[in-house]
Amino acid sequence: MNQIIQFHKYEKHFETPPNAKTDEIVIKGALLKYNFGYGCLQPWPTLGDENLKYHLNSIVNDTPTEMAQAALKCCEVDGRARREQINLFDSLDLPKYHQTLNCLDVLNIQIPNFDEFTHIKIKCNNDINNIFEIIKKIYKNVIIRLDFNSCLTVEEFLEFISLLKSEHKSKIDFIEDPIPYDSFLWDDIQTKSGLNLAFDRGPLHADSGYKIRIWKPTITLSEPKSYPLCITHNMDHELGMRYATYRAATSKYSSSIHGTGYFNLSQNGNGLGMDEYLESLKWDTLR
Repeated sequence: MNQIIQFHKYEKHFETPPNAKTDEIVIKGALLKYNFGYGCLQPWPTLGDENLKYHLNSIVNDTPTEMAQAALKCCEVDGRARREQINLFDSLDLPKYHQTLNCLDVLNIQIPNFDEFTHIKIKCNNDINNIFEIIKKIYKNVIIRLDFNSCLTVEEFLEFISLLKSEHKSKIDFIEDPIPYDSFLWDDIQTKSGLNLAFDRGPLHADSGYKIRIWKPTITLSEPKSYPLCITHNMDHELGMRYATYRAATSKYSSSIHGTGYFNLSQNGNGLGMDEYLESLKWDTLR
């Protein structure tokens, strides 16, 4: 890259393993500073991403990965607004979002006030009987979204579907990445089960076999132009989450309920905000 790019490494800490394929509770990422703006780069190697060093090196070598390009795009959007001293969230209607719960905790914690959330997303593992118990506990009060991070086998997924009664299916909005993506298999399961599948991780060109497309602006550069989009963050830094919220609020292809999470209005400022925090960080030059 011709212009100077700076970075600040951070660690994201979770109380429990954040998904079915990740045992670690500390995930490494980096904030980027480029062209007066800031972006977020946080890969998930346990979900198939190259590690952080690989993505940073791709920028140095002027062959940025898709994820690195997405982070730099965030820098450009943020930087343009900061130069003009514009708060990107002024006059925007912030999107409603689902509440995310971890299946390891959900039966043992106080369920959120369902008056505040119409949709609950469960981060699932392959203990399908436990997931079914969770559904039975909450389905009368909320609309449910399930995310398996492709941890199930086909046999496990079909067994899980067999547990569901019609009243459970009617309250399941979608099931995200239940098994590794296969367009023909997914389409067949959708048709026979009557359930909606949501596609997150897999080939960028995938255009069939699902009803809802998950889009994470800090992972994929361009917004998909088809299917209802459920726009969400990458369980990354607050800056990345704020970028996801901005893109959800300005998208023409959005569904009404996103996964963008709680939004802290007190952090608003120029661009995506967090001005004082970002200026306080130690930045190193990427080379």
